[in-house]
Amino acid sequence: MRYWALCGLLLGSLAWGQPGPATVCFGGFEEGKVWSGGTVSTDVVKVGKGAMRWVPAKAASVSAQGVPTDWSGYDRLSFWLHSAKANGQIITIVATSENPANGKEEWDYYFYHLTVDWAGWRQVTLRKGQELQASRRPLGWDQIQSLTFNSGGWDHKALADTELVLDEVCLSRDPVAVEMGQAERMEGPVRVVQRVKVTGRDDKPVRVKLGLDRAGLKQFEAEIEKGELGPLGSGQTAEAVVTMRLKAGVKAEPLAREAVTLEVTPVGYEQAAQRVEVAATVPLAARPHPRLFLTAAEIAAAKERAGRLPWADAQLKGIISRGEAALKLNCAEIPDRGGQWGHYYVCKTCGVSLKKLDNTHHECPKCKQVYSGWPWDDVIIANIHHSFTDGIERLGLAYAFSGEEKYAEKAREILLAYGEKYRTFPYHDSRGGEARSGGRLYAQTLDESVDIIGVAFGYDLVHDAKCFTAEDHKKIEDGYLREVCRTIQRHDAGISNWQTWHNAGVAAVGFCLDDPELIGWAINGKSGLRFQLKNSVLPDGFWYEGTAGYHFYALDALRYTVEAAYQAGIDFYGDPVYKSLYEGPMQYTFPDGNFPAINDSSKMSISGQSRLYEVAYARFKDPNFAWVAGFGKRGSLEAFLWGVEELPAVTAPRLASKDFNGLGAAVLRVGEGADAAYVHFDYGPHGGGHGHPDKMVVTLYALGQELAPDPGCLAYAAALHTSWYRQSVAHNVIVVDGKSQTPTEGKRELFASWPEAALATGSCGTAYEGVTLKRTVLLTPTYMLDLHGAVSDKPHVYDYVWHNVGTMTPNVAVTPTEGTLGKDAGYQHFTGLQQGSGEKDWSVDFVQAGAGETPALRGSGTVRLTMVGAAGTELYFGSGLAGRPPQPCPMVVARRQWTETLFASVVNFSKTAPDVTAVELVPVMVDGKAVSSQQAVAVKVTRGAAEDWLLVATAAGEKRFGEFTTTARACLVTREGGKVVGMRQVE
Repeated sequence: MRYWALCGLLLGSLAWGQPGPATVCFGGFEEGKVWSGGTVSTDVVKVGKGAMRWVPAKAASVSAQGVPTDWSGYDRLSFWLHSAKANGQIITIVATSENPANGKEEWDYYFYHLTVDWAGWRQVTLRKGQELQASRRPLGWDQIQSLTFNSGGWDHKALADTELVLDEVCLSRDPVAVEMGQAERMEGPVRVVQRVKVTGRDDKPVRVKLGLDRAGLKQFEAEIEKGELGPLGSGQTAEAVVTMRLKAGVKAEPLAREAVTLEVTPVGYEQAAQRVEVAATVPLAARPHPRLFLTAAEIAAAKERAGRLPWADAQLKGIISRGEAALKLNCAEIPDRGGQWGHYYVCKTCGVSLKKLDNTHHECPKCKQVYSGWPWDDVIIANIHHSFTDGIERLGLAYAFSGEEKYAEKAREILLAYGEKYRTFPYHDSRGGEARSGGRLYAQTLDESVDIIGVAFGYDLVHDAKCFTAEDHKKIEDGYLREVCRTIQRHDAGISNWQTWHNAGVAAVGFCLDDPELIGWAINGKSGLRFQLKNSVLPDGFWYEGTAGYHFYALDALRYTVEAAYQAGIDFYGDPVYKSLYEGPMQYTFPDGNFPAINDSSKMSISGQSRLYEVAYARFKDPNFAWVAGFGKRGSLEAFLWGVEELPAVTAPRLASKDFNGLGAAVLRVGEGADAAYVHFDYGPHGGGHGHPDKMVVTLYALGQELAPDPGCLAYAAALHTSWYRQSVAHNVIVVDGKSQTPTEGKRELFASWPEAALATGSCGTAYEGVTLKRTVLLTPTYMLDLHGAVSDKPHVYDYVWHNVGTMTPNVAVTPTEGTLGKDAGYQHFTGLQQGSGEKDWSVDFVQAGAGETPALRGSGTVRLTMVGAAGTELYFGSGLAGRPPQPCPMVVARRQWTETLFASVVNFSKTAPDVTAVELVPVMVDGKAVSSQQAVAVKVTRGAAEDWLLVATAAGEKRFGEFTTTARACLVTREGGKVVGMRQVE
C-alpha cells in the first residue's frame, strides 16, 4: 500500500551559545538619536516616541550606531519597518565581519536581500545562518564590525518613491530550540504524524503554547496532540505531535500538496513565535524501476534498433565501453573532503586554463607558472569525485543494456561509499566559507545538483539488480540521495539558472525514489519548474539572462525535469513557453550558425545543441528541430535513448531580421550564403548577474565571420574576466569619462526590415548619470551605417570604441604613444597605442585573410571604418582582447570632450575593394526650421554612382534633408545616376 509523504521545514532557531541578555536593542531611536543617513520620525512610530526615517533617494544607506560586536549568543536580528508604499524596493542588510586573511579586495560579511512588497508596518526577522548568509569568508558572528541597510549595489538601486521608517532593531535569543523529528507515514487510511522536538534553552524553565495555522487547508485536516508543553529547563526536551489526514470523501490529485504551520510561542517572553511548516503531498501512481528517464520497454527498443542501424550500434558499443572503463574505479581513492569551483583552474595572469601536472601541481601552458594548494588542488578533488559519480551513470547504462551483474556490483560499491561518506563532508562554498549556496561534495549547490542527476539515473537503472539488499537501498537513499536534496534545498535561488538545476537534481531523485514531496518541491514548489517557466523565460523564447550559453545551460536543466515528469505522466511538452525555448535561438544565430558571445557567454554554435534537439524533435515533431538535430549525425546518447529512428530530410529555416523585444536585442540581416551580413544590436535588460555593462552595443558579422566581436567571457576567477571582459571599453559602445556603464536597461525606438536593408534605433538614459546614449544602425549588403551619439547638460569625455578582427592599417598620420589611456575600467589593457587626429574625415582598414570558421562562407576581404570628422577628435589605434582564451584584437578609440556629440561612421566590408567613397552629414529642416542632431539626423553615403540617404528623427512634422521631404520617423532613399530607385519609410 502506498503512503502519503510528509515534509517539515524548520523556521525556528539553531542552538547558538547563550551569553548576555536574551534581547538587546540598539535601534529604538528615542530622544532624537538616529543612525547616520537617517532622520528623526515622531509621527510614524511603532514603539515608544521616536523612530528613524530613511529616504534612500537622498541617502543610499543607513549605518547602525552602537551595534554589539558579539552576535554569537543570539539567534536572530529583528526590526520593524514601515513603508509608504509596496514598490518592490530591495534593501540589503549587511553585517560586516572583515577577515584580514582574505585580502583587502574581498569584502567579508553576512547579508540578506529584503524586498519591500508591503505598505505600512511589518516586523522582519532574520535568522543567523538562515536568512542572514555569509558572503566570502567572514570572521564569525562573534566579530561583527558594522551593520548597514543599503538601497544600492548587488544589481539594485534606490527607487525615487521609497520612504521607509525603521524602529526597534534588536538581537534576540530564542528561549527554546525547535527542530523536526521523525515523520511517521502511515499505510492504509491517509494519515501522517510529524513529531517536532522542543528543547529549553533558558536558565529558567520555559512553558510554550502550541497552535496550528490551518489557513492553507482545503482537502486535509490537521490536529495537534497538546496545546502546551513544559515547563522545560535548560536542555530538557518535549515533543509536539501534529497529525494530518485527508478529509473523508476527498479524492486528491497526484502531487497535490497542503501545509499547516505549527506555531511555538514561549510564554512570558517578547520573542515572536517560532514557526514550523508541516506538509503532505499526494503520491503518484506506482511504477517499476527503471522509471526515471527510461523504461524497460524503451531500453529494449533501443537495443533492437542497435541491431539494425549502424549509428545506433555505435552508441550501444560506446555505452558498454564506458561501463568497462568505470569498472576500473577504485573506491579507496574517493577523497575524504569536498572539492572546489572549477572556475579557479585558470592562470591568474593569462586567464588560460591550467594543465594538471599532478594532483598538487598545476601549470599555465602559456606563461609556465605553476600553482599549488587551495583552491587548485581542491578543483582536482572535485574532478575525482565527479569521475566516481559519473561512473554510476555509465555503469547503470552498461547494466541496463547488457544485463551483466558486474556493472551493477561496481555501481553498488560506489553508491554505498557515498552513502557512508557524503554526510561527513562539511558544507563549504567557493570562497571557503559556509554560505547556503555551498555544497558538501562540491563548492556550489549548482554543481551538487548537476551531479546528482546522473547518479539518480544510474541508480534507477541498477535498482533491481540482485546484488542490492534492502539495507543497501536505505543507506544509499537516506545517506546519499536524500542528503544531497537537503543540501540543495537549503538554497532557494529564485529566478535563476541555478534553481533550474536545483529543481532538476531534486526531481531526478524524487522521481527515482518515487518521493512525492521531492517531486512536488521541484515542479510545484516556490521556485519550481512551473515558476521558472512563468518567470524566467522572455516572451521571445529566451532565457532571461540574455546569452546563448546560459540559455542552453538552463534549458539542459529544464529538459531533465520535463522528461522525468513526462515519464511519470506529467506532460510539459504541450506548454508553448517550454517549446519557445527551442524555437527562439534558431532565429538568433550568425549566418554560420554561431551565436553572438554577448554577456557571460563564450562562442558556441546551434549545431552543438543537436543532442537537445534530438529529444525536442522526438517530442514536438517540429521539422525545424529535426534540422538542428541533424547536425549531430545521430552521434549522441540522446539520439540513441530518446531520438526517433530516422530524422526527416529538412532544409534550413529561412532567417529574417527580427526584434527580440523580450531579450532586448535587434538582429539585422541582409543577403544569403557567402554574402550574408548580420548585426546584433543589444538595447535591452542588463542580463542579471551575468550581464555586461554594454547597452547600445553592436556586433557585426560579414565576409563569413564575426568581424566586430563582443569579447565574450573567461573563467570567472580569472582577473581578466573582471578587469577587461566585464568593462564597457571591451565592447563596441561609447564610454563616458573612462568609466564603465551602470548596469541598466535601454529601449528600442525603431525597427524595420526590407529585402535590401534593415534598421534599428535605441536609446538609454541611465547607463551614465545625466547622459543619454542614442544609436541608429542601418545594415546593407556592403556596409553598416552607425550613428552613435551622446547628450548631456555638461561636457564629458566621450570615447567611441570599435573592435575589429584583421590586420589594422590607419589611413591617417599616427605617432606612437607611451602608456595607456587609463589605469582601470579596462583601459589598462588597451595597448600598443598610436595617436592620430580625427578632425577631418578619416578611415582605418582591417584586412581579412579568410579566417571564417565555416568553409562554405569563408572569405577574405577588407573592412574599412570611415568616420565623419569633427573638431577636437583624438584617435587612438591599438590592441584589446577578445575570445577564450584571450587573443589580441585590433581596437580604435575616437575621443571627444563635448556636451553633445554624434559619431557618424560607415563600416564597409568587401571581398575586393570597399565601395563606399564618401560619408557626410546632411542638414535637416523640420517644418522649415533647422534642428539639432537630437531631433533629427541625416546622412548621405556615396557608393560610386549610387547614393543612400538616411533620415532618422524624433521630431514630428515635415522633414527635409537634401532634396527629399518626408513626415516619417525614418526614411531611406537610394539614388543611382541621379534617379531615385528606392524609398523606404518608417512611420
